[in-house]
Amino acid sequence: TQTGQARRLMANEIKALTKIRHKNVIQLFGVHWDADYPHKDGSRSIVMVIALELAPNGGLLDQILSKEVFSAEVSRSYFRQLIEAVEALHA
Repeated sequence: TQTGQARRLMANEIKALTKIRHKNVIQLFGVHWDADYPHKDGSRSIVMVIALELAPNGGLLDQILSKEVFSAEVSRSYFRQLIEAVEALHA
């Protein structure tokens, strides 16, 4: 089923993220696959809960969206961090 396939893909990503320890990759602390989520209307859903490291200043996308233009120096710094993170993910 499509749901089963999506769950397998998520499991693969989660497995990979649990092995990564890098300053430019948000750390995955844990996953609860079948959490019971109570809605305000009293109904309930089974959901997946993912616990991630807090990024107090937001993620890179937040930084990009908050500015219209970056200096060349800031752009190089963000690009370098992205490349380091991608290298860590594919190591």
